[in-house]
Amino acid sequence: MKKYTKRIFLNLGEIEHSGVKDFNELSEITWSEERVFDSDIEYIRVTKTKKK
Repeated sequence: MKKYTKRIFLNLGEIEHSGVKDFNELSEITWSEERVFDSDIEYIRVTKTKKK
């Protein structure tokens, strides 16, 4: 892949009022390049470095 985004957000939806307390209970999780909900989880791509 030549072009990719450096960060994404997992969009969990409006979970504050859903009663869900465990990530494994979630369904229909999507992702986007922008934060949509306060509950979104940000993932940032980092370059893997070699061990010395």
